[in-house]
Amino acid sequence: GAPSAAEADAALAQASAAFDAADFDQTLAASTRAQHLLGGAARSDDDRRRLARSHLLAGMAQVALGKEAEARASFRQALAHDAAIELDPARVSPKVIGTFQEARGEAPE
Repeated sequence: GAPSAAEADAALAQASAAFDAADFDQTLAASTRAQHLLGGAARSDDDRRRLARSHLLAGMAQVALGKEAEARASFRQALAHDAAIELDPARVSPKVIGTFQEARGEAPE
């Protein structure tokens, strides 16, 4: 119900803030928590977008932690839930963008 969405939003906000603070372990922990709160089967479009965002944040942290194979898997999950999801180039390194593009099936630039 609604409480899990609010909790998931809080976890996503936490993950996002942790990423900006370069606390990548915390980013992963919070984004994983959001995924659990949302459950595997996101019912609404909003939930799917939340789920996509949680996988995107996880992938961003995984690239930063040197876990590129895991990051590509996270990015593929993100794109599966929201094909239009994009990274914010102002927030992430070219390496993150390159890994995301690989996951999306584009050749890195």
